[in-house]
Amino acid sequence: DISSQVYLRAITPGYLPTLRVPVRAGRGFSERNRADTERVAIVSERVNAALGGHLIGQRVAFGLGGSDWFTVIGVVGDIRYDGVDVANSRGALYVPAAQLQEAGGGLSSFLLPRDLAIRTTSNPMTLAKALQQEIWAINPTQPVADIRTLDALVNGQIADRKVQTGLLSTFAGLALLMTAL
Repeated sequence: DISSQVYLRAITPGYLPTLRVPVRAGRGFSERNRADTERVAIVSERVNAALGGHLIGQRVAFGLGGSDWFTVIGVVGDIRYDGVDVANSRGALYVPAAQLQEAGGGLSSFLLPRDLAIRTTSNPMTLAKALQQEIWAINPTQPVADIRTLDALVNGQIADRKVQTGLLSTFAGLALLMTAL
């Protein structure tokens, strides 16, 4: 059971390609990974390395008492879930959302996808209202909140660094000015 070593993410086939997470070995999910097919998973490089480095085709357990088993079909690059300037404390195990919804048990309702990632060539915020309306057309009770770009998310995480760098530069400039006098 690898539950304590990973973030478990239920995703759709386009999630990792949208975020441009590279497939290092094996394959990503496709539409053929449905509820009525073998339960599969993709692991991050960190999980793959921690469990011996050769997980493609192997079965891994996840869940309370190792009750949920998945066959590993791919290894992908790590995503910095803990922040852009923080090394990952754990790896990730990705499972197809379609399989998790039908699996039942304690994992299904808690881990259904809660994030939506969209790649666009135009300003993404111009799509926000239309996207919200489309989601509500499918499910009027689905909350839609905290819409932001990836750039805004990253900038929020590094804002303190920018302030610190600005202050350090200001004090360095003052010190240089004082030594010149």
